[in-house]
Amino acid sequence: MENDKLLPVQMMPIISSTMMSVNILTIQRNLSAIAKEDAWISMILGIIIGVFSAILLYSLVRLNPGLDFAEIILHQGGNWVGRLLLIPITVYIIIDIGLSLKVFSFALKIFLLDRTPISVISLLLIIVIVSVVAKGITVIASVTDILYPFFLISLILLIAMSTLEFQKTNIMPIIYGNVPNILKGGLPAYGAISAFGSFSYVMKYVNEPKKYLNGSVLDFVFPQFYIFF
Repeated sequence: MENDKLLPVQMMPIISSTMMSVNILTIQRNLSAIAKEDAWISMILGIIIGVFSAILLYSLVRLNPGLDFAEIILHQGGNWVGRLLLIPITVYIIIDIGLSLKVFSFALKIFLLDRTPISVISLLLIIVIVSVVAKGITVIASVTDILYPFFLISLILLIAMSTLEFQKTNIMPIIYGNVPNILKGGLPAYGAISAFGSFSYVMKYVNEPKKYLNGSVLDFVFPQFYIFF
């Protein structure tokens, strides 16, 4: 829609919330299962891969102003090839949204709605998500702006409480005979932060895209700090 325009400052809550989302509840456990005490190294590896991917995506968006990622693929690849390339991306996004919805539904059931069937919780979440998305990007940004401070406060408290249980011996010995698992863990680590690509879908709605792109590094780095810790 023509009137759906965002300020550059509104991008950070959207990108950060997308990157951290429910992944922050599962990534530590998944990496620990693969890389054991070296899971933090796998996380660093995933972030490094993410930095290079973000640079490539950043360049692609700058070369195609006014287009989102899907439109760029169609513009560059043509109607048939572009649609073929979009199929695996669409499938990945649908699966990721489904898994996120499942994890969040279980979290709500365990901590808040223990007597409510999981199917009812999931259905209500789907209705809320569809209704918000149907109202456009400005409504999504407004809702995110309201919820984002509470989200950050919760994460800060969670990190502060977890540091009390930190023991250096839990990450020792470092890399000892574990290089293959560290490399293997880099893939899910990258997958956990790959939602940074969401900026390529909403950039077209920013009223000052050049101003945002010049300061977009913070939007990428800030969520990495929380995910890493």
